[in-house]
Amino acid sequence: MGLFFFVAHEKAVDAKTAQQHVRQIKNVIGQPLDGNHRADLLLDKGHILDTFLDGYAVQRQYQPGTIRSHLTSLCHLYDFWLLTSACPDHRKHQVTLMKQTIKRWMTSYRKNANQRKLEKLDKDLQKIITPDDVCKFSPSQTARDALKILGAASQNTERDITKQEYTMVRDYLLSATILRNANRPGVLASVTIRALKEAKIINDHFVLSIPCHKTSSVHRPAKLVLTKLLHTWLMLFVSTFLPQIPAACESDLVFRSWNGEPVDNIGRCFQATLKKAGLHDITCTLFRKSAVSTVHQHCPTEKANLADLIGHRQKTATRWYRIVDKEQTSVHAAAKMAEVMNNDEAVSHSPMTDVNASYEQEEVPDTVRPTDSSTSVGCPENTESVALIQRKKMFTDNEIRMITKCCSDIIDGGTMKRIVLALSRHEDGVRILKHYTIVQR
Repeated sequence: MGLFFFVAHEKAVDAKTAQQHVRQIKNVIGQPLDGNHRADLLLDKGHILDTFLDGYAVQRQYQPGTIRSHLTSLCHLYDFWLLTSACPDHRKHQVTLMKQTIKRWMTSYRKNANQRKLEKLDKDLQKIITPDDVCKFSPSQTARDALKILGAASQNTERDITKQEYTMVRDYLLSATILRNANRPGVLASVTIRALKEAKIINDHFVLSIPCHKTSSVHRPAKLVLTKLLHTWLMLFVSTFLPQIPAACESDLVFRSWNGEPVDNIGRCFQATLKKAGLHDITCTLFRKSAVSTVHQHCPTEKANLADLIGHRQKTATRWYRIVDKEQTSVHAAAKMAEVMNNDEAVSHSPMTDVNASYEQEEVPDTVRPTDSSTSVGCPENTESVALIQRKKMFTDNEIRMITKCCSDIIDGGTMKRIVLALSRHEDGVRILKHYTIVQR
């Protein structure tokens, strides 16, 4: 309880975060936190190294980011000790040295944690959800079965509801709401019956305000926008399904387990429901990223409105969309770079472009003409080599510009001697004359 107090009151965070810090510190120490002698273990560098970093973290296959999170909780505890007047001076010095050690360990994991984050972003990019994928949910068998149960319950409100039917309808309503709003799972976990009944009607939609969620201190109450039909189904769920939960519960939450407890794993419910509908590996986070990417690409003027709806900063969405857009911009940049750096690429139109064009159409000399055997089906690489020879340009871009500049007044009808003389007056022109033999036909 002492650790819970230090996180919840000194750090001024919510109870869920406080419990996470306590849980992580228990993992680090490897023992229950009761007793004052546990403090000595938390200040023992060798114990933490053997018990957690080389023991528990390896057994659980923790990623670098998870290890850093555990070590961060430990630093929070050290900060609390340093601010406590009951901590003696000699102990504070020991705590300070241990905190510096932990921070160095955290720094050593930073590179791998960032690399892991980029790998996950790249993996999400490969699995990004399209509008066609979302459209598969409504006609799926899972959605139809849930709607059949809702339809039967609307005609007979005294109908007994089984646990399986309750769970199916609850998860369907959860999933349908997330697909329409792209909210974090925590927003759905905080929806109350009162908020549902007090929803405002705006443009034929019901708007719910949810004050308790992850980013409420920054973005104020989250907004859930429901269609009339979805709001009707939710009200039916509240009036018909919730009263039949066997466990006595005074909770005002809409989405509860069959035992009446709050649903802590809404994200998993969403993922499992979509998997039953034929959409695999779709999480709330992936759907949020996909929604951001689609809106930024097709409706860039709605970026601010989307940020208000799903409760994040615009720069957060822009940073993710920049990763998605990078593929398109990379293709464009590669094409431009090849055009500038590679002589085999097309050049801009100039008076000398026709020289290259005519050269490409000329017949390949006999010395490089392939034999019958080299053009057989069995040797495609030889055919490609001949094609490359035929497409090879006579002049580079810079050479064409040099010839055009030097010979602009005589290029239409002048003699070869005058052209050679004009090129000889410039250093670049001399290099061209050394490279090529000029013959007048």
